[in-house]
Amino acid sequence: MHKLYKTILILSIIGLILPCFSFAQPTTTENEFQKAPNTLEEAKSFIINLITALPQGLKESWQKAQKIWQETWINWWKSYIEPCVSRTKNWIKNFWQNTTPIVEQEFEKEKQEIKQDLEKQGEKVKQGVWDRFKQLIKDSL
Repeated sequence: MHKLYKTILILSIIGLILPCFSFAQPTTTENEFQKAPNTLEEAKSFIINLITALPQGLKESWQKAQKIWQETWINWWKSYIEPCVSRTKNWIKNFWQNTTPIVEQEFEKEKQEIKQDLEKQGEKVKQGVWDRFKQLIKDSL
């Protein structure tokens, strides 16, 4: 009984798949090659037909490819990139808003420290310059 079920299953699968192979068979009109032109007029008309049909065919295929590409790119951009960009913008905005007061406070502290350091260094420089000036006067006299 088990073999019977197996045989029926295999024959059913083959019966379903086998007709699909007939769709892959080429028709006679698709495989017929165009004959080489016998006269100069036939060659001329063939080239003119080719030249006139080629730009139109390229234009149509380019438009189809462009449409597919744009739809794919736009869908991909909207579904993946825009959410990431908006989340990143929001994170940076929140980070900036939270850290700005801290940075301003630290900046003020640094300014005060630099002012104090400059006052101390300025007094030393003034004394140093005055002493140098006195020494220059003594040396010249």
